[in-house]
Amino acid sequence: MKTYNKLKIWQGAILLVLSIVEIFWISGYFSGVVGLYGTLASEFLLLLMALLTVFFAGADYQKVFPIHQISVAGVGGTVLLWLGSFLIMMIVDLIIMAFFPAQMGAVSSGLNEAFQSVPFRISFFIVAIIPAICEEAVFRGVILHSLNPERHKWIAIIVTGLLFGACHGSIWRLFPTALLGIVMGYILIETDNMVYNGIFHCINNAVPIILLFLTQNAASTVDTGTMLTSGAVWMSVGAYLILGAAIPFSLYIGNYLIHYKQPGFRTSLFPEDRHWIIGVLIISSIAFVVLGMVIMGVGICVKN
Repeated sequence: MKTYNKLKIWQGAILLVLSIVEIFWISGYFSGVVGLYGTLASEFLLLLMALLTVFFAGADYQKVFPIHQISVAGVGGTVLLWLGSFLIMMIVDLIIMAFFPAQMGAVSSGLNEAFQSVPFRISFFIVAIIPAICEEAVFRGVILHSLNPERHKWIAIIVTGLLFGACHGSIWRLFPTALLGIVMGYILIETDNMVYNGIFHCINNAVPIILLFLTQNAASTVDTGTMLTSGAVWMSVGAYLILGAAIPFSLYIGNYLIHYKQPGFRTSLFPEDRHWIIGVLIISSIAFVVLGMVIMGVGICVKN
């Protein structure tokens, strides 16, 4: 029986350095020459580097890139975890935009132009599907497993998430992107199945692409300057906080579903000896609604 080596932290570090060079220099060059198609080449190069790292390390591909059969409960839980995380990310994004509107607007504008530079199907494939494979292989594959998650679960998850956020190249989007990376790392560790965090990644990238192409005609007639007024942004924060009433239940139920029928995990959604959980979830949801209404009121009072 063949024996495999465990990935070492220095091997993950080497891949991280190579990925940084690839993302910030090589990818930039490719994108400058052939636009969004350069991003496609960049993603495939990331995947190749991850595969070669495992090969030269003598590690087990199945251990580093665990792919197993998925379940309806697992997919449903992944979607709910994404929904809760997405709402948190939007709230944080909008709060940052309230204080740094020009910087956040420039980031969004640049991304939108790149996404719309090619037909929808191609943009969807390059932006939603490919990163869910290639970037996951680097971050939730090699880098996470090189941090010895068996012994240092949360350190591996958080560090990988922070590195994932940093490698997206924008200080303004660091925390929201890192948050998503942390949730994806958690999903992988808890399910030992990269398909789920790949689905999470794909959905997260697909939603803005779909919305962008559905609203591109309307967006072209809107003065983006009016969308960045303080009042409008704070009203949006309030609206998302109200929608955030779904966050506690989405995260709780999603977490339950990805563990559904796992040995040692609770067998019921709301255990009989933990009735307080429902109360905490309801109170948390109410708090989101109340805070959202207050913030919307502030937004209405702010003119610019």
